[in-house]
Amino acid sequence: MNRPQAPRRVAQIAAAFFGLVVIYGSLYPFQFASGLTPGDALLVFSDTWRTPADPYDLVANALFYIPVGFCLSRALPLPWLLQCTATLFFGAALSFSLEMAQFYVAGRVPSLWDLAGNSAGTILGTSVGFALLHGKKWPLVGSLATRPYVGLLLVSWSAFFLCPSTQGAGILQSWITPTKLPDGQPAWLAIYAELVTALALALLLEEIAGRRWRRMAILYFASAFLLVRLLLSTHSLPSSDMIGAALGVLLWVTLLWKMSIRASVVAALYLGSVASERLQPFRFTAPGQTFHWIPLLGLITAPPQTAIFFSLHKLFTLGALLWLLARARLRLETAAWVGCLLLSVLLASECFISDKWAEISDLLLLVGCALLMKLSGESTLLDRESS
Repeated sequence: MNRPQAPRRVAQIAAAFFGLVVIYGSLYPFQFASGLTPGDALLVFSDTWRTPADPYDLVANALFYIPVGFCLSRALPLPWLLQCTATLFFGAALSFSLEMAQFYVAGRVPSLWDLAGNSAGTILGTSVGFALLHGKKWPLVGSLATRPYVGLLLVSWSAFFLCPSTQGAGILQSWITPTKLPDGQPAWLAIYAELVTALALALLLEEIAGRRWRRMAILYFASAFLLVRLLLSTHSLPSSDMIGAALGVLLWVTLLWKMSIRASVVAALYLGSVASERLQPFRFTAPGQTFHWIPLLGLITAPPQTAIFFSLHKLFTLGALLWLLARARLRLETAAWVGCLLLSVLLASECFISDKWAEISDLLLLVGCALLMKLSGESTLLDRESS
């Protein structure tokens, strides 16, 4: 089945949305002051290459610009070669303009390395757009090209799972609950969370593995990544994580894979997992804490490695939540409203849990995932499968 082309209008809306996110993240906290003349600023900027680059900072900058490059390459009504050229030029020009503007924003440090990372992200996003259009017959890429949103979720989970553990997360540590439960919390919550994650991954893999491999794909996938994790990391996985993942794989290969209502079952379990994760440790206090209306505040103020770690977790958690609701035969618009309603309730509840960080960024990320899901044609495919 050929992947349906999303309307160009959706691509333009998505490009504008992610472009505004980049502008916002680059100019926050919007405290402008007079500084160097443009000529002096350009000279200082050209000399920043002498400062050693932070690899995590480069990756973080690239991640911000990947969706801009991808969406913009699909939004321009031009032949493909001109689309790529215009997208790369726009990404570099936007990055350069924002880096120069940071000379006049308090607390921001412009750098040529940031420009390099941003440009690399634009190139990568444009390349992904090219691969999705022309790579359906390429080895390995073909199956992902037909279901790019599914591929995005699998890549985000894989990167999060293999990402080095993060220390000193600060406020972000309370933005999501760590894999290890706080002292005194029941271990079955961690087991349940990993079980549900394994089932969600199994359902995602089913979409690209085909009928022949849909039953055993999760077993091979989980085994491979567990082996890689053990080879790369000096820290062993918590026993609760291992038990939960094993139970999830076992439940899928023995029962769920052949049930016609498997998508609805996994979606319901996943909703419970998201709610329990956000509300741990279930100790509510009064009066409530402040709700933070400043988008991306936690990510902007966090170290790059920490920001990458938690961004990948959020992308998979909320992106999979939206996809599972749509896979359970809800239209994308309905799934987005249900997801926003659930998150709003959870965010309001987090204001009454000590050491939690309730921020509007989750809702914006869910909207971004909905735009990407619409742009990739995933919602149209799921509607066809359910009809």
